[in-house]
Amino acid sequence: MHHRVRRFRFLAAGLLAALAARPAAAQLACDRPLFDFGRVPAATGTVTGVFQLYNAGRDSLTVLDVLSSCGCITANIERQTLKPGAELRLPVVLDVRERSGVQRKSVFIRYRAGRGDAQTLLLSLAGTIVPGFRCQPDALDFGTISPGTAASRDVTVISDSGAPFAIREVHGFPSQVVARALSSRTATSHVVRVAPRGLDPRVPLSGVVRVETDAAIANVVTFDVRGTVAPDVVARPSAIFANAGDALECRLSLVSPVGRRFRVTGVATSDPRLRAAVVPAASPPAVLVTAPSPAGALDGQYVRIRTDLDDCPSVEVVVHAVRPDGRPPPGRRP
Repeated sequence: MHHRVRRFRFLAAGLLAALAARPAAAQLACDRPLFDFGRVPAATGTVTGVFQLYNAGRDSLTVLDVLSSCGCITANIERQTLKPGAELRLPVVLDVRERSGVQRKSVFIRYRAGRGDAQTLLLSLAGTIVPGFRCQPDALDFGTISPGTAASRDVTVISDSGAPFAIREVHGFPSQVVARALSSRTATSHVVRVAPRGLDPRVPLSGVVRVETDAAIANVVTFDVRGTVAPDVVARPSAIFANAGDALECRLSLVSPVGRRFRVTGVATSDPRLRAAVVPAASPPAVLVTAPSPAGALDGQYVRIRTDLDDCPSVEVVVHAVRPDGRPPPGRRP
């Protein structure tokens, strides 16, 4: 009896191995699904990878269509039937003119075996695109700047090939990034000057400059612009903390960290129970903020102090009411 069981198990294992060794009913395959194009200059225009596909199954399959991960890829394939062992040559073209750095793009071939669900074969193109132009420096960091200052920095755009070129247009994004070329002549390098404008202390400076040249191919180069915006006028303290059950009284001093001269032109509050008044003849300018008890009812309200600076018209100071144990008053999340 045990001998028969062992023999059955042996035959079953052999049958399973034979079934596993048989090719799938229909399977589209590619021995080299990754095309590595290495390093190519953007001025090359395009690179083409050719993929050799074949039906690795024992039944026929139908190639349906081809999809890509990017509009920079061109790949066309006709709906057709492949018999077992039949091959299909697929050229895939990647446009590299306005790209740079490491790239990896995908192409998806959809096919169907018989009346089954559509299946997908993944193909890839990978490599590094060397831009036609480079920037020195490759990014601008203004550091800490004030909304009222006229800061500017220069970037040199250089032709990698050494061929002379002219700059057609320069655009900064968003509108706070103002950029212009210092020369319109033809040369192997050009200087682009960047000057931030209309800065908001509440929003970090973050943008990009796009430079378009007259080159026939790879005619665009970009570089990033960043910085931290320091307010022209700040209040000290910058926030009002009060015991929730007590009356409120706080003196705010107004100073300019960047040394600008200014005047306080008025004050306002977000709640009529919160009172604010300019302290006469105070140096530096000061505002006295008061409120009757309990101050906890004013948690989250604010004082707005107006100045005569166009680019820093007001400063807001928020009231934070806390209980004696340091916890926020009821109704406010910590």
